[in-house]
Amino acid sequence: LAQEFRLDDENVSLENKVLLQRIINRLIEQRIIPSKTDITAFRRILNVYVNSSELMLAHKPISCGSTILHARASLDVPPVDAQTFDWARYTNQNIIERSVNSSHGDMWEVGPSRQVSEFLKSYLGYKIT
Repeated sequence: LAQEFRLDDENVSLENKVLLQRIINRLIEQRIIPSKTDITAFRRILNVYVNSSELMLAHKPISCGSTILHARASLDVPPVDAQTFDWARYTNQNIIERSVNSSHGDMWEVGPSRQVSEFLKSYLGYKIT
């Protein structure tokens, strides 16, 4: 996260409270985490993130043979790791990506949800009403 927010000039450590607070502030600004998130809660979030990342690294993807529809929040910070949105390893079919004018945390709101709905409906051939 420090790299993604270009805060890696700091001493990157879970003990660096100044850096953690700066990261928390950035995540709050982007509405990715609740505004009342403190350092203790954020460390718990990071532990879940690290554990999930380890599981993902150990995971061997199985190709599904189906088209993948990917609605990406365009207002999010681009990922440091280019493989983050590399869905090619999960399918031998097409990958159709659409940008949604939103942050990841706001995808559930009416406007972004409507964009995702229109994307799905156009792919499925439904008329949008």
